[in-house]
Amino acid sequence: MSKNLSRRSFLKVTGGSIAGAVLSGLPGLSHITSAQDDVTLRLAWWGGDARHAMYNQLADLFQEGNPTITLEREFAGWGPYWEKLAIDTAGENAPDIIHMHQVYLSDYASRGALMDLTPLVESGDIDLSHFAQGIIDTGKWGDAIYMITLGNSAPGIHYNTVMFKEAGVAIPEYSWTWDNFKETALALREALPEDVYAVNDSGAWLGTLETFIRQKGYFLFEQEDGKALDKLGFPKDILIEHWAMWDELRQANAIPSAALNAEFSNVSHPDSMLAKKMVAMHPMSGNQHKLFQVAMDDAIDLTTIPRSNDPDGLAGDVVGGAYLSMSASTENPQDVAAFINWMINNEAVAKIYNAEHGPPGSSVMQEVIADQLDPADVRLAEMMSYIGSTASPEAPRPANGTEALNAIQLFYDQVAFGQLSVEQAVDSFFDEADFILTS
Repeated sequence: MSKNLSRRSFLKVTGGSIAGAVLSGLPGLSHITSAQDDVTLRLAWWGGDARHAMYNQLADLFQEGNPTITLEREFAGWGPYWEKLAIDTAGENAPDIIHMHQVYLSDYASRGALMDLTPLVESGDIDLSHFAQGIIDTGKWGDAIYMITLGNSAPGIHYNTVMFKEAGVAIPEYSWTWDNFKETALALREALPEDVYAVNDSGAWLGTLETFIRQKGYFLFEQEDGKALDKLGFPKDILIEHWAMWDELRQANAIPSAALNAEFSNVSHPDSMLAKKMVAMHPMSGNQHKLFQVAMDDAIDLTTIPRSNDPDGLAGDVVGGAYLSMSASTENPQDVAAFINWMINNEAVAKIYNAEHGPPGSSVMQEVIADQLDPADVRLAEMMSYIGSTASPEAPRPANGTEALNAIQLFYDQVAFGQLSVEQAVDSFFDEADFILTS
């Protein structure tokens, strides 16, 4: 794995270049004047305690510069956040400023719950002049912009370099394949104590599964004219192959039991199996790398989701991230646009945010934070640089797509607990997904 990426090379991740120094007069760097004397905007986000503290700091900073605007803050963990947002949106009580994710974009955009930001971008109210077009496109549904990125990353595998060294197992290369991954996991199994495992069970995690499906040339859902149809987009044999590999690792005791894996499925980073040295590898979004490292004394590193075993196979990497969207029902669109513009173009924000979700969209803001990146940030940038030329945004999903995909975990768990064979579980999942998508 290449370790030659400097902090300045971080700027190359999104393919942008800086034509000159950072200018203090860039949009978003000055105070914002609200069109009204007193405006209250509801701001909602997901995350843990550290992110909550950071967002409160940013909200306070925004209000200091814009005393006529009050930000009401609403935040929760990942699952509860989306549950509340769904309820609020159904009740026509959505927050003005919504933190959005690609996996939910089509659900909300297709129902008219999000504002089309394209006119605000074209007018310059939201300045994307320093965003690479490919990064802008990750926030589109159809031809319209509904999300503005705060940072992008891709799924990867976080691993404990100390455990690899002690086990005498070679460090993964970016170019490793699924066969290499399986060989690595089995080699770790041979060298690690009985109650320590090679990798946590990620057979149902979409970060690994979607990459695997993309490598075969398919999408999670069938696509037509840039939109998703109400039908799964890949054949059963791909899911059978993927689940069979994880089941083989389970039978070899290279991954934790189903019960143990479930016990650690929703814990914080300090309480994760990786941080507790119960596993040597942990597949998870790349932007989580810094959070894992902070929670650990051992040095960790980050590598790609394994490549296809077929030398001619696709890379399959999927770029995701965290985004800002505007509620379609907001009564203060100009003020919301001003906040979004401030978040993506303000130097102070960039320094506080510090690549929380991966490289920021603006190449100017990448320049601003380049010298403050810690080693974990650089490791993420290295991986993103490696996959940058072949990665693609997450594909659109139909209105009931998220609900259909949630069934993956249900049927995979039945394999893990020995209640169904891989083939039976795959058949059941396809039946359930078809019912959800066509209901």
